[in-house]
Amino acid sequence: MNFIASDNRAASRTTITGAPDGYTAVALAELAFTAPEQQVIHIARDDAGMSLMSDMLAFAAPALDVLVLPAWDCLPYDRVSPNGEVVARRLDALTRIANGDMSKPFILLTTVSAAVQSVPARSVFRESTLSVKTGDRLDLEKLTAFFVRNGYIRAATVRETGEYAIRGGIVDVFPPGSSSPLRLDFFGDELEGVRSFDAMTQRTEDIRDGIRLRPVSEVMLDDESIQRFRSAYRTEFGIASSEDPLYEAISAGRRYIGMEHWLPLFHEKLETLFEYLPKAVVALDHEAESVVSERLEMIADYYDARQSMRSATAKGMAAGEGAAIYKPVPPDSMFMDQARWSETLKERVVAVFSPFTAPAHSSTIVDAGARQTVDFTQARQANAAGLFDAVRDRLENEKKRRILITGHSAGTRDRLSTLLEQHGIETAGNIGDWAGMLSQPAGSVSLAALNLEKGFSTDDVIVITEQDILGERLSRPSRRRRRGEEFLTEVASLSEGDYVVHVDHGVGRFDGLETVKAGAASHDCLRVLYAGGAKLYVPVENIEVLARYGSEESNIQLDRLGGQAWQARKARVKEHIREVAHELLAIAAGRTLSKGELIQTDRNSFDEFCARFPYAETDDQLSAVADVLADLESGRPMDRLICGDVGFGKTEIALRAAFAATMSGYQVAVVVPTTLLARQHYQNFKDRFAGLPMRIGQLSRFVTAKDADKAREGLADGTLDIVVGTHALLSKSVRFERLGLIVVDE
Repeated sequence: MNFIASDNRAASRTTITGAPDGYTAVALAELAFTAPEQQVIHIARDDAGMSLMSDMLAFAAPALDVLVLPAWDCLPYDRVSPNGEVVARRLDALTRIANGDMSKPFILLTTVSAAVQSVPARSVFRESTLSVKTGDRLDLEKLTAFFVRNGYIRAATVRETGEYAIRGGIVDVFPPGSSSPLRLDFFGDELEGVRSFDAMTQRTEDIRDGIRLRPVSEVMLDDESIQRFRSAYRTEFGIASSEDPLYEAISAGRRYIGMEHWLPLFHEKLETLFEYLPKAVVALDHEAESVVSERLEMIADYYDARQSMRSATAKGMAAGEGAAIYKPVPPDSMFMDQARWSETLKERVVAVFSPFTAPAHSSTIVDAGARQTVDFTQARQANAAGLFDAVRDRLENEKKRRILITGHSAGTRDRLSTLLEQHGIETAGNIGDWAGMLSQPAGSVSLAALNLEKGFSTDDVIVITEQDILGERLSRPSRRRRRGEEFLTEVASLSEGDYVVHVDHGVGRFDGLETVKAGAASHDCLRVLYAGGAKLYVPVENIEVLARYGSEESNIQLDRLGGQAWQARKARVKEHIREVAHELLAIAAGRTLSKGELIQTDRNSFDEFCARFPYAETDDQLSAVADVLADLESGRPMDRLICGDVGFGKTEIALRAAFAATMSGYQVAVVVPTTLLARQHYQNFKDRFAGLPMRIGQLSRFVTAKDADKAREGLADGTLDIVVGTHALLSKSVRFERLGLIVVDE
């Protein structure tokens, strides 16, 4: 379907209806292939919409060249700089476009906040890109000057985007747009080799034939930019005082936190994204234009607030209160206004996506033909236990359309596949893209991992999401697991005066960094003070031999460098650990030889119960659940401690263990420290076991005497499966018919 107006005018607006979230990516890909220049700027309402579109485009049209340009992740006229990762993604997109480094068809994904903000002119990025191939010659001084001018930060060890390190003829750098840092090997001024490496392990990943370096910041700090800033700053705000930290820092060639918010003063001119791609079709999210108005109002409000604070701060300084004055640049120098936005779109071919049905046929309205899928809310509310039977009945009626069922991750997709097969729904397997799904015969059921909230349907396809089946999923980003060897790997994590422990010399005090010359080479070292004023110099590359001292006591006695006290303490602690370990091994051996209740888990029903969990499980959660189930199925007594911060899913582990125990015919007791927690856990268990044949009771002082007696009777005769209570569960009046699992909340 051609979504461009048939008369192919230089400027036109088309509304594309029948394009709900998800299917918009299919329509957008088709738009990119049929656009006159095969270039599209898609403006999403926010970062979430942009992220969804990026994921969906990778599925709908993997061959498309897609660039993502996020907005700064800080407020207008803020005192902080945008996040380095965000800036790296922006610069990767801007430099690629400025240098024509993209193929056709091409889509630029961005947001309203990014689209209304001006950026450095294309000429800036054409002149600030450095390409070097293996065998080329490059003077290290010129390379260092490039790093300094384009915002790279020198570091001892390169770990983050925008950092570089020079050690003789080896240069490490983490350029924007690269997934890994790169190591450049020079012989003199000849580049002998380029290889990417893992930032944590320092191990080589692959070999490259060259490198392309881009700026790290949208603010350049070369001599020309500094002079331009000084002149523009004085013109805009008058003569700068010696107490103006921004002006002083930039004048000295130092980067200043938040300096990006004075971007217009560093450049001769700024441009809009639309000037970067003058012939591209503009595609708008259906809420984008309303968000534009809100964003521009916010910018004006923040500017007015800064102006008011500027006046108040100036008065305070006159009265002797030494506060720094924030001098905001005018909004029109950095942002589009409503008139300029409207005028820009009038000159473009514009396509506005709408999830709604077209009210009437028109030459400016095109129906993409998709509708939102009806979900299974009624089936869940009527009979949660028969939910997948309702899904099966629905799919059996879809013989003329291809069916795609999505899970938000590969794990949930596979779980859904198992549950569907258990309820008699035959699937055609997992597919990786839209074309793969279309190649399946009508009536077939395919599966895919897509983070799509709501499904949609067309004449040929019906997409049903995990959320359509199981209800709203409250997504939670996974946390990066912290490895033990990373405990102390950065000098930046230490402050002068901090106490540290050296693996061989004991407790000392960090006293700063010092460059020490050994032979002809210089080494950056950590200076650590010990008793009697003795000093130990630890090279930064060996920082792993230090650990932060855990105690917060004020009177900490330093060890004597070279003394025996530290080694004696280590020996005593090792002996004590050996004794404790011996006792623990004896206890563990006794438990291993004992026999416990054997609890068999029905995997089919267990997977269906797990599918009702409304969050994305973390790796630690899944690991803990697997360990608990292995304990229950071992036939030996279980004594497992589950540790985790508040809100990280410990209760869900207990719920799954309780389900496994009750399905095997055992009773479960959940002991909590307070009546309030008893009531909360009781409600959680009631909600999660709704529609299942388990009876749940409560024992605490909030329960009436009559209900407490009924709960005790149910426990004694086995009619009550799960009980939640305080220490009242431990009284002699409580007897269990077949207790199999005790869960203790701290």
